[in-house]
Amino acid sequence: MNFTYSERKTFFNDQSVLVPSEHEISFDAYLIDSDFLVRPNRYGEFIAQYQPLDMGAMHMLYEAGERALSEVLMSMGSDSMKEPRPNYEKRDGSLFTSQLFAPKLNIDPDDTDGPFFQPSPQVSVRANFHDREDGMIYLHAQYIDFYEKTPLPDLGRPERECDIDF
Repeated sequence: MNFTYSERKTFFNDQSVLVPSEHEISFDAYLIDSDFLVRPNRYGEFIAQYQPLDMGAMHMLYEAGERALSEVLMSMGSDSMKEPRPNYEKRDGSLFTSQLFAPKLNIDPDDTDGPFFQPSPQVSVRANFHDREDGMIYLHAQYIDFYEKTPLPDLGRPERECDIDF
């Protein structure tokens, strides 16, 4: 696609409009995929996938995402080349964060006995929405707080029988 000089100038003058502190959000979730949370993938991105713990958190996230999208749409000029759209949800409904910097963690990711290596650990995430110059809106994780490791049930003891009277 060939652009004229003025179109190219307009395209490269489009800038990010979302201020991180104004679009900050916190939610509790299960950490589904953390393969590239501590070390970047081959493209230099730090990516993690989450499933919010409850529908209230999911609803809050989608509302905040819609507000971010609305702000980007309202800030566009008539000559803008942006195509705003969200880029923080997978097809299965789970959320993901994608960024070029590592988020801060409250644990040592090299501790193999820690909650990082627990299957689907519960975390509290502080994140913000960020838009690129082309209009794509991303969710960036600033801080991830891992809950303490959940103890496994002791299968050696017999379960107590419940005596329920009706």
